Amino acid sequence: MTGKRKCLWMRSWLKRRETKSVYHTLLAELRLEDSKTLRQWIRLPKEQYQELLRLVTPLIMKEDTQRSGSRVNL
Repeated sequence: MTGKRKCLWMRSWLKRRETKSVYHTLLAELRLEDSKTLRQWIRLPKEQYQELLRLVTPLIMKEDTQRSGSRVNL
Protein backbone atom coordinates (compact mmCIF):
# COMPACT_ATOMS: atom_id res chain seq x y z
CA MET A 1 0.00 0.00 0.00
CA THR A 2 1.27 3.47 -0.88
CA GLY A 3 0.18 5.10 2.36
CA LYS A 4 -2.63 7.05 0.74
CA ARG A 5 -5.61 7.67 2.98
CA LYS A 6 -8.92 6.47 1.67
CA CYS A 7 -11.39 9.26 1.05
CA LEU A 8 -14.86 8.50 2.40
CA TRP A 9 -17.91 10.56 1.56
CA MET A 10 -21.65 10.21 1.59
CA ARG A 11 -24.24 11.45 -0.85
CA SER A 12 -26.36 14.26 0.54
CA TRP A 13 -29.64 12.31 0.27
CA LEU A 14 -28.17 9.55 2.45
CA LYS A 15 -27.29 12.07 5.14
CA ARG A 16 -30.99 13.00 5.43
CA ARG A 17 -32.24 9.45 6.03
CA GLU A 18 -32.33 9.81 9.83
CA THR A 19 -34.71 12.74 9.62
CA LYS A 20 -36.56 12.10 6.36
CA SER A 21 -36.88 8.31 6.06
CA VAL A 22 -40.23 6.59 6.42
CA TYR A 23 -38.82 4.21 9.05
CA HIS A 24 -37.50 6.91 11.37
CA THR A 25 -40.60 9.07 10.91
CA LEU A 26 -42.94 6.15 11.63
CA LEU A 27 -40.97 5.07 14.69
CA ALA A 28 -41.00 8.59 16.13
CA GLU A 29 -44.73 9.04 15.50
CA LEU A 30 -45.64 5.67 16.99
CA ARG A 31 -43.49 6.36 20.04
CA LEU A 32 -45.37 9.62 20.66
CA GLU A 33 -48.90 8.82 19.49
CA ASP A 34 -49.69 5.11 19.50
CA SER A 35 -47.79 2.99 22.01
CA LYS A 36 -50.09 -0.02 21.46
CA THR A 37 -49.22 -0.23 17.75
CA LEU A 38 -45.56 0.42 18.54
CA ARG A 39 -45.60 -2.54 20.93
CA GLN A 40 -47.19 -4.76 18.27
CA TRP A 41 -44.68 -3.60 15.70
CA ILE A 42 -41.49 -4.01 17.74
CA ARG A 43 -42.85 -6.89 19.88
CA LEU A 44 -41.57 -5.35 23.11
CA PRO A 45 -43.17 -3.23 25.82
CA LYS A 46 -42.13 0.42 25.52
CA GLU A 47 -40.06 0.29 28.72
CA GLN A 48 -38.18 -2.81 27.58
CA TYR A 49 -37.52 -1.23 24.17
CA GLN A 50 -36.16 1.94 25.80
CA GLU A 51 -33.90 -0.13 28.08
CA LEU A 52 -32.59 -2.17 25.14
CA LEU A 53 -31.98 1.02 23.16
CA ARG A 54 -30.12 2.54 26.12
CA LEU A 55 -27.87 -0.54 26.32
CA VAL A 56 -26.98 -0.81 22.62
CA THR A 57 -26.68 2.88 21.73
CA PRO A 58 -23.07 3.23 22.98
CA LEU A 59 -22.12 0.11 21.03
CA ILE A 60 -23.56 1.24 17.70
CA MET A 61 -22.99 4.99 17.88
CA LYS A 62 -20.55 6.44 15.37
CA GLU A 63 -17.52 8.13 16.79
CA ASP A 64 -16.81 11.78 16.08
CA THR A 65 -13.95 12.33 13.71
CA GLN A 66 -11.99 15.49 13.08
CA ARG A 67 -13.17 15.44 9.51
CA SER A 68 -16.89 14.77 9.79
CA GLY A 69 -17.99 15.47 13.36
CA SER A 70 -21.07 13.29 12.81
CA ARG A 71 -23.00 11.15 15.28
CA VAL A 72 -25.98 8.82 15.09
CA ASN A 73 -29.10 10.36 16.58
CA LEU A 74 -31.49 7.86 18.02
